Amino acid sequence: MVGRSSYRKLYIYPLGEVKITIYGLVYRGEPTGTLHLSFEPHNPHRKIIETDASGVCNEYPAETGMDCVVAAPRAPSRSAMSLAS
Repeated sequence: MVGRSSYRKLYIYPLGEVKITIYGLVYRGEPTGTLHLSFEPHNPHRKIIETDASGVCNEYPAETGMDCVVAAPRAPSRSAMSLAS
């Protein structure tokens, strides 16, 4: 738990310019169109299967490749830190 938020996994990176890939996945055709983000690659063979009230089975295959690379901010210099205190 961090503050009042709980997490299954917590990734901590050193300060500085660290490039991090964030992997995206959507389920093609799924009504909400939710983009699922992860620090680990998604399984491209995943799918959601749901049965509606009338008994119709809907299958939504995973679509991966909506990845992006971000960078962590640089650590403040020692002179900037001493000015702030």
